[in-house]
Amino acid sequence: TINAGDLSISDTVGTQIQTVSSLDEAPAEPEGEVIGEPTVFSVQFESPGARGDNFGAALFDDGEVLEVVSLRPGSVIEAYNESAPPASRVQPGDFVLSTNGISGDPLRMLAEWRNQRQISCDICRPQRFTVQIRKTSALGINVLHGHPTKGVSLVVDSIAPGPFMEWNAVHPDRAINRLDRIVAVNGCEGGPEQLKQALQASTGEVTLTIARKALT
Repeated sequence: TINAGDLSISDTVGTQIQTVSSLDEAPAEPEGEVIGEPTVFSVQFESPGARGDNFGAALFDDGEVLEVVSLRPGSVIEAYNESAPPASRVQPGDFVLSTNGISGDPLRMLAEWRNQRQISCDICRPQRFTVQIRKTSALGINVLHGHPTKGVSLVVDSIAPGPFMEWNAVHPDRAINRLDRIVAVNGCEGGPEQLKQALQASTGEVTLTIARKALT
């Protein structure tokens, strides 16, 4: 369990991704609103080198899927995105569901991604929805991410008694689950450290935007 003024961050995969220097303002969403449906699309990449060189993407293994946390300028994926329709462009925050037919095993998926010159994968653009908690003292969550200052979200690792568990009890259709991503705090988006600071600094009613592969 973490205190309102002391979010505990556990580093897992130390990926090198672009630093977010400040929070970007985004429109606040009404309580409990579902923002679009999750979409899945298939893509294929081929590296001009002997190996894939990650095809220009830094990936985070959360134990279930791989998450795209950054894209390198001038990379294979960036070149693909230039000609792909917007709905099929790979972007940070997307989930990699399979690589060359491998799914459900992120370690094998990651090895395939890193070691192959050609890759075929299924990508999920997550669904987003908003929740509203009342922050008093203990928040009652543990979060993790791949780097203390870089990335696009906070990953919910566990939930203990507190505002999050209270929200879940009243809103089972919008319950916050383990491995959900916190991608905005009171309408502000940024890197994990910026999101953590925004969560620490918030008081009273706090609106969070959550990203997930699909609502269950």
